[in-house]
Amino acid sequence: MSTSTRPSQNAPKYSLGKDWSLSATLAGFVAVVVSYAGPLLVVLEAARAAGLSTEQTASWVWAISVGSGIVCVLCSWWFRQPVMVAWSIPGAALLITSLGNFSFSDAIGAYIVTAVLGLILGVTGWFGKILDAIPKPITAAVLAGVLLPFSIQVAPSVVENPAPAGALVIGYLLGKRFIPRYAVFVAMGLGVLVAWLTGAINAVSPDFGLTVPEFTMPTFSWAAIAGISIPLLIVTAAGQNAPGLAMMKTADFPPNDRALLGASGIASILFAPFGSHALNLAAVTAGIATSPEAHPEHRRRYVAGIACGAFYILFGAFASTIVTLFSAIPPGLISALAGVALLGALQGSMFDSMHQATTSPR
Repeated sequence: MSTSTRPSQNAPKYSLGKDWSLSATLAGFVAVVVSYAGPLLVVLEAARAAGLSTEQTASWVWAISVGSGIVCVLCSWWFRQPVMVAWSIPGAALLITSLGNFSFSDAIGAYIVTAVLGLILGVTGWFGKILDAIPKPITAAVLAGVLLPFSIQVAPSVVENPAPAGALVIGYLLGKRFIPRYAVFVAMGLGVLVAWLTGAINAVSPDFGLTVPEFTMPTFSWAAIAGISIPLLIVTAAGQNAPGLAMMKTADFPPNDRALLGASGIASILFAPFGSHALNLAAVTAGIATSPEAHPEHRRRYVAGIACGAFYILFGAFASTIVTLFSAIPPGLISALAGVALLGALQGSMFDSMHQATTSPR
């Protein structure tokens, strides 16, 4: 898996200006929306449970956003693939119960230990070799298992929020019928519009301003390493990086696992002192960026990865404001949006789980 995927001299010439498309940019935007409206809530709950200050929480959001964005932009451009990096969702869930048991500086030190161990596991190729040994139908089935709950969630979202979520689904179906490249964007636009017209949008008063990250000098304790580092490493590797690499393989974007895991590991180390718990390859948002809805031409979907990274950086710069704004959107609407956005990736992974060869449409 670790063979370089950097385009050779005989490969098609790439030009971001010529390859840019509105659909790929919107796919990157939707991926960030899904990340902020769902996984970010887990981070906020972990921060609340640990009793972190407002400044520490905003710095945490800044770190995971800007760190993810930089890796997305650089790796997507270098490898000409939609490389999607985000923060560890199961890792943040783990911290809800464990972060408050340690000083914040010890937790930062534990994050760094996790990042270093993950970096070693990635650049040595051990992780990629383990994943390569697993037959593709099995990895595709695991990926389908990751994506299926998001798509199933569309139904209860419509039941809980019939007007906005139902409008979103109708918008998606109409978009798929008439303008398939913009189906997800049509769905999002119609859903938000109906939510606003029906008063489902919550009133908020955002305080616009740049977020200033807060540096915390790391300290190291064996208790924090045992209680945070090791569990965080395991859940991030198994729950995020493995499905992320599988998503890229399933979508016919053979990943350089050493470079991608190495890049996310280095970024995790650099941004840990500002609160980032773990950065990793993403599977759910990768399903959005690698799908035909991002662009019919397979080779031009890397623009979605660059766009996603740019939006991450932009949103991270206004982390406090963005968190406030997203709190105004009904949760069911975001769940429905994630579900319809991942239908294409779910279809492809379910097909591949039943076929040895990769013959599903991309």
